[in-house]
Amino acid sequence: MTLRYTYKSLEGQFPRELTPDHKRKPSPFGKSWTETLELLHREMKMLGYREDSCVIQTAHTPYDVRNDGMLRRGARAPSHPGLVVRFDVWDRPNRRYMPMSFECDQFTSFEANLRAIADALEALRKVDRYGVSGGGKANAHYEGYKALPPASDGGFTVETAALFIAQHTQYKAADIKAYTEIRDRAFRHASMKLHPDAGGSHEDFVKLTAAKRVLEENAT
Repeated sequence: MTLRYTYKSLEGQFPRELTPDHKRKPSPFGKSWTETLELLHREMKMLGYREDSCVIQTAHTPYDVRNDGMLRRGARAPSHPGLVVRFDVWDRPNRRYMPMSFECDQFTSFEANLRAIADALEALRKVDRYGVSGGGKANAHYEGYKALPPASDGGFTVETAALFIAQHTQYKAADIKAYTEIRDRAFRHASMKLHPDAGGSHEDFVKLTAAKRVLEENAT
């Protein structure tokens, strides 16, 4: 089955400050659009996504997107290459679908930025699958980013740490603070959004890991 998705214009609302044009890189992937969609579809299926929930948001104008959610033939180039992918994933403990989103604007074309998101999802899944870790720690594939800054709690309290993670997921801060399983799941979702390889910033990723550390150290 091929990926069913729709386009939607960002209408100037990229989720974060855009990368300056001179810092963007040309595509290193060499893959076709069809191959990228196939990889993205496979990775979303692994996450248990809801069919027909995939929306690809680009900086095309609303006029460039047809009523059926596809780009018009001969659509003009988007105003910038930033791209957001949104889809719903089944949250088994809460028995409902949770929206997820990933953005990237590190490369000079929106096609390459979509490939970066798909590759990042695949890489994170493989790390979890093969259990590559350090000292048996969960989420150890993120430890390299923890080691870069000086050891710090980032100025977080338990409450502000839970709020920081919550703002990058659909989970409630109170649940993140109270339940280990929800905290780990929320951290994993936020990691896939804020990880530098998925278009996030190093600074936000460091804050995320500091927030999780504060919650773990103060768990009751």
